[in-house]
Amino acid sequence: MKRACLCLLALLPAAVRGQSTGIVYGSVRDPAGGPVRSAHVTVPGTRAQSTVDAAGGYRLVDVPAGRMVLEALMIGYLPTFDTVDVAAGDSVQHDFVLRLGTPYTPADTFRLTPIVVTAGKRQQFLEDVVASVALVTDSAIARRAANTIDEAVDRAPGVQFLNGQVNIRGSTGYVQGLGARVLLLVDGVPTNQGDRGGATWDLVPIDNVERVEVVKGAGSALYGSAALGGVINLITRDIPDDAHARVRVLGGGFAGPPHDVWKFRDYTGIEGGVDVTASWGRDPFHGAVSAGTRHSDGYRQQDQRDHWQLAGKGDYRLDPVTRLDVSGAWASDQYQPAIHGGYRRTRRPHPLRQGIRDRDRFTGGIVDTELARTGLVVPD
Repeated sequence: MKRACLCLLALLPAAVRGQSTGIVYGSVRDPAGGPVRSAHVTVPGTRAQSTVDAAGGYRLVDVPAGRMVLEALMIGYLPTFDTVDVAAGDSVQHDFVLRLGTPYTPADTFRLTPIVVTAGKRQQFLEDVVASVALVTDSAIARRAANTIDEAVDRAPGVQFLNGQVNIRGSTGYVQGLGARVLLLVDGVPTNQGDRGGATWDLVPIDNVERVEVVKGAGSALYGSAALGGVINLITRDIPDDAHARVRVLGGGFAGPPHDVWKFRDYTGIEGGVDVTASWGRDPFHGAVSAGTRHSDGYRQQDQRDHWQLAGKGDYRLDPVTRLDVSGAWASDQYQPAIHGGYRRTRRPHPLRQGIRDRDRFTGGIVDTELARTGLVVPD
């Protein structure tokens, strides 16, 4: 007797749910009458969803009773919305006809939800992530004509750079590189430490970055104390099959001062650079090499800069579900020390002040070595 009562109590929630929900079924076809296989039919705001089978049919269960809105989506077709009346404990048939608008724009078609991997160290839909995440895509980087990653990330909401040091919602403050509170990752591998100053933003060629994920908020539980203020993950492009090459060229100029007395050079300052990437791949191995250089005359006196960089990436497919990735980068900067100390009477710098500061950096995986050499600088 007791066992029978327990069975009845276990079946009671299912019975109650069946009395307040219904079933919607039907087909999804194109204007010619053919089935639209793999289309997605949902009831927005509920968990009811179904994928269209090869015959064009779908079936939604546990649809709340009442007047409900159905949505049918498929890549390349216009989204279709219809309204149906669902009776509790009953089923209703509804058929969709998806049309490809002519003309149509990419905004009219079904958009895939972005997937992020930084917030929880696993794949998640951006709309399902609990933490606040900003996504900077490669198309956004190209529109901004950024030269380095920090120029692109600086436009993300809640991110601010103070003298080259990143702040996410004011987490780091202004400490002049004494200790960053934001962790920089390259394909999930840390490239800086919380007690070793700021991040090096120009080690990875910007043309190789597919997207940037910015996690705004403490990430110490997953990434350690270096992620107290947040995490920035640079995700590089996958290496395609066969041989490919990509070239990125940029150029520009600096306008002179508005008055002749302020002029400090007799030519137009320029800024330009070129990045070249070559790749080849065929299972089980893929590899890519990138090289680039940039030169800037600067917008102020004694502000010339030269930058060289070299990066490589390779992957080896060990088995269908395991892949070994190896990457490394080297960068070198030569720049003139800026003039400090306020107003200068002469327009020509002292010959010995035109020293060159070199900074070479190399990183590969979790290796991060920094060398610094300072040229001769004497006071006036």
